[in-house]
Amino acid sequence: MFFAQPRAAFRYGGVNLPVPLSFCAADLAAAHLTNAPPTFGPDHLWDYDIGEKGTFWNGRIVANVTAFYINWATCRPHSRWPAAYPFVENQGKVKSRGWSWRTAPRSPIR
Repeated sequence: MFFAQPRAAFRYGGVNLPVPLSFCAADLAAAHLTNAPPTFGPDHLWDYDIGEKGTFWNGRIVANVTAFYINWATCRPHSRWPAAYPFVENQGKVKSRGWSWRTAPRSPIR
């Protein structure tokens, strides 16, 4: 069986907890920030897969091969400062591509 599938994903934005400037002002200044952002926006992801699933050699081997491409817009990694006050902010785009494969002997149980 050959397959191809696009998938979309979405996460809502939200609100950050306040970061106390008395503890984190120096760390924020080093990152060129005056304060942590009060909110963060949504992020979006598209994933495209194409692949094959099949049996070979008279049904004795099962093989799965998949290639993928991921386009993640406005990703939001968690920032953690030495004072241990985390916050979330949207930061650019991430693209990932690759492939995976798996082969195994077919189970004798049918």
